[in-house]
Amino acid sequence: MLMAELRQSDSEMYTGFTRMSADDFDTLLLTIREDIVGSSAFRMPISPEVKLAVTLRYLATGNIINNKHAPKADAGSEWGWGQDVFGGASPTSLPLHSL
Repeated sequence: MLMAELRQSDSEMYTGFTRMSADDFDTLLLTIREDIVGSSAFRMPISPEVKLAVTLRYLATGNIINNKHAPKADAGSEWGWGQDVFGGASPTSLPLHSL
């Protein structure tokens, strides 16, 4: 919900957070959505949009938030979305755009 609000209200801040335009984010999300969607009988799973945004933020900065209590680098691996975020797509098969 917060990502959608940020995207609608402040596109410059959204681009700064995800390190890509909203269109590029949507293209990447469409490519990997099925690989990162989760399900749980006990609680609401983290949405693919949030998983991708947090992963991109971590890969770009080395930290999800500027906080010493942020999760360690392998924290996402228990959910299976930190290690192989690009699935079968190689980095060269994804379009590159500068900000």
